[in-house]
Amino acid sequence: MKSGLIDKLRNVIECPYYEIENLCKKIIEEYCSRSEENNQKYVEFAKDYTIFSPYFDFAIGILGYSLINPFFRPKTILSGNEEHRGFCKKGYSTLLDDYVSTNYNGEYFHFSSDKDLQIRPFVQKEIFYETFITPNLMEITPVINSQEFARQILHLGMIKSKSLCMEIQAIHQEEIDYVEILLRYFSLLQLGFQPTAKKNYLFFRSDNITFEQSILCKSIAEKSQDMIVMDKKDLHKPKNWSHKFMNEENIIYLNKR
Repeated sequence: MKSGLIDKLRNVIECPYYEIENLCKKIIEEYCSRSEENNQKYVEFAKDYTIFSPYFDFAIGILGYSLINPFFRPKTILSGNEEHRGFCKKGYSTLLDDYVSTNYNGEYFHFSSDKDLQIRPFVQKEIFYETFITPNLMEITPVINSQEFARQILHLGMIKSKSLCMEIQAIHQEEIDYVEILLRYFSLLQLGFQPTAKKNYLFFRSDNITFEQSILCKSIAEKSQDMIVMDKKDLHKPKNWSHKFMNEENIIYLNKR
């Protein structure tokens, strides 16, 4: 399925889904080259991204581009909302010959900066609400819920990875458990509280976590009595390219002289 970006003038730039991040980089490079003011605006924006890349958020959320066919949904686009620091999915209306919002609150997922994802050092708690622990033991709290968070992070991988794009595209959209796929591709611990059982839970894949995370797993289980602990390594075969999700540079200075 074709994808790409649409600018504010409705000019279409087509490219494969897995090349979207590179396209965003080129757009930002060109934007930053126009003036020092533009360059500083991007640098200021990017400084809050130490875990995930800022390119997509800036190109779509700030510069006003739209993503064509997000998550391979035909006749839809994903547009940014700078004020709410998020994105909304829009469907094409033949009546209006334009794209209109298709979901209730207009937001599809949020920006992926440290502040937006509430990334902070992990702290042991008596009751865990939905949260994920990164390889460097930072805690990420989903803005909406774990499935939407997983979709958001997997999307950051899909716009740069052909193999992940092919896997997601091959699965029926209504049957996707995004968290299961996320734990397979990205080294994360999943923590939360199950109201019906009135117990904390800890899910992970022992074949796809770091030594530091494995030590933390043992510590959490020991301190939380009667906790549901599940190693999901046998559900699927591991895919060892989780580093591709990571932003290798804390701050990306484009066109710095």
